[in-house]
Amino acid sequence: MATAMSKHRAKLTATVRNPNEGDPPKDDTAEPISISVTGLPSGYHNSWGNLALRQPVNGSSFWASVDKMADPSASFAFAAVPGVYDIHLQFGSSRYFMPSRNITAGANNIPLSAFTPLEQISVTITDIPNRYIGSMEGSIRLMYPGTLSELDSNWVPSISGSSTRFSVFVIPGAYDVHLRFPDTDDGMLSRAYSAPSINIKAKDNAIPFAAFGIFEPISITVTGIPSQYIDGKVGAMFLNAPGLIDCFAENDAIRLEGSSATFTMFAMPGIYNVAFTFEVGVGDDDWGFSAYYVPRKNIRAGVNTIPFSFFISPPRMLITITGIPDRYIGDGDRKWASVRLAAPGTENWVASGWALSREFSLAISLKDRGIDWLFNTPGTYDVRLGFEVWENEKWAWTEAVYSVPSRSISTGNTAIPFAEFTPVEQVQNTAMLLEGR
Repeated sequence: MATAMSKHRAKLTATVRNPNEGDPPKDDTAEPISISVTGLPSGYHNSWGNLALRQPVNGSSFWASVDKMADPSASFAFAAVPGVYDIHLQFGSSRYFMPSRNITAGANNIPLSAFTPLEQISVTITDIPNRYIGSMEGSIRLMYPGTLSELDSNWVPSISGSSTRFSVFVIPGAYDVHLRFPDTDDGMLSRAYSAPSINIKAKDNAIPFAAFGIFEPISITVTGIPSQYIDGKVGAMFLNAPGLIDCFAENDAIRLEGSSATFTMFAMPGIYNVAFTFEVGVGDDDWGFSAYYVPRKNIRAGVNTIPFSFFISPPRMLITITGIPDRYIGDGDRKWASVRLAAPGTENWVASGWALSREFSLAISLKDRGIDWLFNTPGTYDVRLGFEVWENEKWAWTEAVYSVPSRSISTGNTAIPFAEFTPVEQVQNTAMLLEGR
């Protein structure tokens, strides 16, 4: 099985078009996609699951999740560009993989028997230099040779000696093995190493550190950042394959101290949508989120510079709740409101947002559940509304939850009167008292 998988992967890698050659393809519009995995054993019912589509060369991916499965099938819904993807599937501690599946717009049905179960194996890195030993985390990634498409990854919170063991789920075969360590001067940066085409066997493997060479990162410097995003505000950058949104950046959150900022990340040169986000304070006790992107930017190896004027702001999807009762409006205390969207009749949440509740009307901007980016997929969803109300004298808070089923959510702003929501549940939570309060 491993031999067949390796041969198939080698053929696929050799025939993928270089995104830097000629004009880029134009068919990169994301469309609603659902993937139903059928034939699930009863042991997976009422459990959670994740499914990820990953591009076979650059590793960009999109994932969806299911909180609870009640049937012998699980449906994962998201928006992506139809095309050929590797599929990664997880139910609890079980992992599965399928290479190079053609995913179409609309419904896709795949039996669990079509997936290959992944084996849990260990990879021990030996003779680690002293500079990486002692209270420093490390991570390992197993990539298909010549690509940044990983089959699995793992990390350890502290490297305490010259040998460190990682546990990963893979199909035995040849992989590029990547190691990453936080930079000693800035924990947000990493030093990366790669050992090419290592034969990974079932059960236990050992690789000396001497087998690894430096893996050079890509950097992107944004110039001309507006003043409202400077003075210690947090900025993040992602490289997204067109039609997908993937948190590619390793250096994905830095404080902006001037009109330019450099983000360092590990990615293959190619055509990307470059996303740039900011966390911005709103008043004394709340924060906002701003997002910009440059579509289809050619990112080269080494240093890249992009003026902020090249970035555009994408549209937002907002849920505005009107007619909020007095009991859920803050008056000197902090009362939070949250909104979640789910596929109708399921607990499969695809988007959410939250904000302080200060007025009778409240607009909440939606983010995709799995990524730090704006949600922009109109459709029909169950809408879940929650209010968290603190009871300071009891050191507890209550979440009041309401629901509207099968509501059409459009691009831009969708207004829903509070009167249309039906109470669902009340959740009581007791807070931990802090010493010295």
